[in-house]
Amino acid sequence: MGLIKRWARMTRKNKTNQNPPREGGNQKQKEAGRANDVANGSILNNEGNTELNEYNEYREVLLRRISKFKDMLFVESPYNALIRDLENWVYSARVISDSNNEWEVKVREILYKIGDKMLQLCKQAREEWFKVHYGELNKLFEELLRSEVRVINDKRLVLRSENLTITINRIKTRKVTIRLVLKGLLGVNIRVPKLFNGYLRRATLSGWVLSDEGRDRGRPMMFTAYTWQALLWALVHGGRIHIRIYAIDINDDGITIIWQLRLGIRG
Repeated sequence: MGLIKRWARMTRKNKTNQNPPREGGNQKQKEAGRANDVANGSILNNEGNTELNEYNEYREVLLRRISKFKDMLFVESPYNALIRDLENWVYSARVISDSNNEWEVKVREILYKIGDKMLQLCKQAREEWFKVHYGELNKLFEELLRSEVRVINDKRLVLRSENLTITINRIKTRKVTIRLVLKGLLGVNIRVPKLFNGYLRRATLSGWVLSDEGRDRGRPMMFTAYTWQALLWALVHGGRIHIRIYAIDINDDGITIIWQLRLGIRG
């Protein structure tokens, strides 16, 4: 399982910048603090409700984050960094040592197979980004600048085009999330041998159920921003696994690719 640990170390955990409400100070200090909070999407009153119009606040957050990562979104692609990491990881998984441990060799072979499929999905998504999603994101961005969109239900700002949906939402009172849900990206079905049996399998699967795993039509399913977690989930479950890229999250500290995995999908 050294490869999984190595990938986990390569993955940086998302962090969110949160500014606590300011107290005291003169009026100019308060106004300066409020302007800074608006830029960070964290204007709140004492009751925890937004002081300003949700649209203006979400608009500022989206504009700031798109401006911060404009090179990754409009010059390169959101997938480049992950493609580089996956290429390095897949190469290391392919280099199988002269170990006499047949189980370790088998695990490496399976992880290589899964990782290589995920790498191909990223490369296909990058092509689709430049063909379709890049142009639609730029169009929605221009509509936002012209104030041609509105907040839905006073909680979410949703921008839609034919193949792209941007959802800006507030969770846990203060944190603002931005997600790009992509249409037109195909997934792959992978047949993964079942390596775990008995108590070890039951204990591992129970861990997933109690954490990130959900259900889709009665079958196990998971969304994750961590590629190492997607690899481990597929390895532990075994059987027919469907993997696809679901969305892109634009966070304060970077851009994250969201994977979706489902068990038992026929193809």
